[in-house]
Amino acid sequence: MARPKEFDPTQVLDKAVELWWYKGYEGTSVQDLTHHLGIGRGSLYDTYGDKHSLYLAALDRYSELQKAQFAILLEQSASIREFLAQAFEQLIAAARTDPQCRGCFITNATTEMAGLDPDVAQRVAANRDQLIAVFATALAQAQQHGEIAARHQPEALAAFFFSVFQGLQVLLKTRPPQQMLDDIVAVALATLDPDVR
Repeated sequence: MARPKEFDPTQVLDKAVELWWYKGYEGTSVQDLTHHLGIGRGSLYDTYGDKHSLYLAALDRYSELQKAQFAILLEQSASIREFLAQAFEQLIAAARTDPQCRGCFITNATTEMAGLDPDVAQRVAANRDQLIAVFATALAQAQQHGEIAARHQPEALAAFFFSVFQGLQVLLKTRPPQQMLDDIVAVALATLDPDVR
């Protein structure tokens, strides 16, 4: 009869996200993982498989949490413009207060691993597609209500905003001046204005 686990697999997975978020895949050894997670090598393999499988599970976990955060913010926002403005503000504030300047775990995985690992590339693409779908649905509803300009297809506009978020995640790792960030956000939000051509 198998012994019950003496740890919470989800909590351990969240700790794995934290470690990889900071050190990256290649910079993290199995010994780093067992030390940071507080579990033995056997427990790690029995619960998650090998290092690669745990990394994929960590990407899935981060993606779920990210989607949930966007959904909560969208529900709490009075308009799509407010949602996007607050999302940009939170993104920038989080980067400004992070001494490790980690950026986004998914974006980091994109630049480090997606070009080398088909499994990572598939998860990165799935994350992209699900977030663009969330944005597109909200943008389409805003257009139907006359809240924002209707000259762009919602899917194209959603892809644009997603790319701005991704670009900012990378740019923020260089700690750019606040005015540069403010200008980028202002130009992005201006695409919603009816009088922009």
